[in-house]
Amino acid sequence: MSIDLNQGKTVRGDFVEIPIEAVDFQLYQQVKEYKLRIASKFKSIDRAGLKRLQGHEFYASVKLDGEHAHLYYDGERAFLIRHRGYAYTGLPCLEQAKQIFDAAGIRQALIPGELFVRKAELERTRVFDVISLTKSPKTDADLAALSFSPFDILRLNDETFTDYVQIRERLDTLFESTSLSPPPMIKTQEIKDIESFYDLWVGSRNAEGLMIRSDLTFRYKLKAQHTTDAVIIGYTADDEQTSITSVLTALLNDDNTLQVLAAVEKGFSDLDKTQLYDQLREQPAESDYLEVSGFQTPFLMVQPKVVIEFSATDMVAERHNGLPIRKATLSLKDNKYRLLRSSQFASLRHCKFIRFRSDKSVNPIDLRINQITDQILIDTSEQARQAIHFPDIDLISREVYIKESKDKIAVRKIVVWKTNKERMDASFATYTLAYTDYSAGRKDALQQEVRISNSKPQILELAEEYRDQKIKKGWVLHKQQDA
Repeated sequence: MSIDLNQGKTVRGDFVEIPIEAVDFQLYQQVKEYKLRIASKFKSIDRAGLKRLQGHEFYASVKLDGEHAHLYYDGERAFLIRHRGYAYTGLPCLEQAKQIFDAAGIRQALIPGELFVRKAELERTRVFDVISLTKSPKTDADLAALSFSPFDILRLNDETFTDYVQIRERLDTLFESTSLSPPPMIKTQEIKDIESFYDLWVGSRNAEGLMIRSDLTFRYKLKAQHTTDAVIIGYTADDEQTSITSVLTALLNDDNTLQVLAAVEKGFSDLDKTQLYDQLREQPAESDYLEVSGFQTPFLMVQPKVVIEFSATDMVAERHNGLPIRKATLSLKDNKYRLLRSSQFASLRHCKFIRFRSDKSVNPIDLRINQITDQILIDTSEQARQAIHFPDIDLISREVYIKESKDKIAVRKIVVWKTNKERMDASFATYTLAYTDYSAGRKDALQQEVRISNSKPQILELAEEYRDQKIKKGWVLHKQQDA
């Protein structure tokens, strides 16, 4: 396995940036596969979740806020390989790694860890610091500030390891008392020791969080809670339609477009749910955009008026497979939401309602995007936020039924179509059914339901069920259109 230095670009001095195409395919696949395999095993928790840890002995280490990378040594030169593209060589920390490997008789190594900017007393740095110093280092001191901290071993000559204890002991032996030392860690059987360690590093020293492993192979990622102010743009309700079950939130861009953020389900009291339902149902909005809740129920879109504060224990900008997370950016005009583009953004986990923010209004300052982008690196370039041009739909069937009663008229409509959006992104459903029920004499005059499927027979079966359940005696077929 090799890395072609001839394709590299000198950034400053001996520091060279190498495109990922110059990295041996099998080597890069190991880097990507590790990120995919390991990231899915860590369960995000907050401080209250410590009491639910499973195991008898725990290993809690400080989570450094940098960029995941693999230290690779081929016997001659040390490199850092990022799973999202680019490899580096020529950094002072890599020269020290070569010296350490040579002194220990290490001929081959592949070691996962964190590329970060070292500050005094391990004061917290951000991933933005790493990006800044790797892209535009101004001095040799900038390059010297870039450091690497190992936390696992994939290859170290022909050595084998059966558990994390052995891996950590080997890392300590190899790198302890060097600038490449592993993150600070404690080994304990007591949860209170982890709480104290958390208070020291996260509470006092502002570290990002802790990574916790147990002797029962459970893994946890413990982070401080982040709070965000956002506006509600949609909701789902219970079967009785008396209280909300979740809300969809958004932030505002500088141009007043809405960036879809996260669904919030937890933290609402029963009274909150009932009162919020009564409030939101009075401010409906039309939408060309469809978002589905965790219960696979479409959100009913509403005017962006209610601002809430909620917490999240974790936020990530990419999926387990390394692909960026994308969220919808919407416009609102004439009380109708329209999808403008799919933007790289973040996924927030374990969202919990805290309070209503009547002191906040719906504007790009109170609901600013950098509530998120100040915490996590997101590519917000225009290329990543380009407008979407959707293909035309293929209508499968459209049925309109009417019922007249005295001086009022009621309308029910069942429409089925093929979206053709699945060609763009597999996350889009192939088929959609929309059921519309309009009655002029009813309090909620217009009611709508949406169903999605990737199976044509299934969507047609759903349409048949709607006919059987909704089109009873008295309804007359007014118009029918088939493909």
